[in-house]
Amino acid sequence: MTDSNTPLTKNIKKMMYGVGAVVLIVVLSYFYSQRFERIRDIRRIADINAIQSALEIYYDTFDTYPYVASADVDEDGWDYSFEPEGGLADFMRNVRDAGFLESSPLDPSNDGYYYYRYQMFPDGSYGCDGGFYILQVMEFEDLNEDNPTGTGYCPDRDFKLEVPYGLTWQRFVK
Repeated sequence: MTDSNTPLTKNIKKMMYGVGAVVLIVVLSYFYSQRFERIRDIRRIADINAIQSALEIYYDTFDTYPYVASADVDEDGWDYSFEPEGGLADFMRNVRDAGFLESSPLDPSNDGYYYYRYQMFPDGSYGCDGGFYILQVMEFEDLNEDNPTGTGYCPDRDFKLEVPYGLTWQRFVK
């Protein structure tokens, strides 16, 4: 019969408790991280809803959706919430300056993967009848079926395909 109080047995017990504690910390960290991913995604959806509302008020006031201010054009006519050069993003300047947004809505992470973008397209762009805007969340963190995917299609370009893990919103000029 072995003695359960030998130094070797005590060290094995301490090691097992240590391994158990590490596993518990890893598991809790994983669930904690997932929870915050979902919270950031909920914020992204709320931001896009606020931007859409502000764009509709802008349209009702000026009878057009805003074009991207020339100083804000980032790439191919898009206005990004993330500035790759490291400057302060001036996303949705026209809407904010008109008083319909208090500040520039920025993605909670706002980096090269997680950001918003907007562009107004003139009549006939990509084979679409009428002018329209595209507003996008580039990527969600918690990839599940509950996330909205939106709309964004013209005969010559499917904007949803550009952000398969995000949200695309297309609105035509009334």
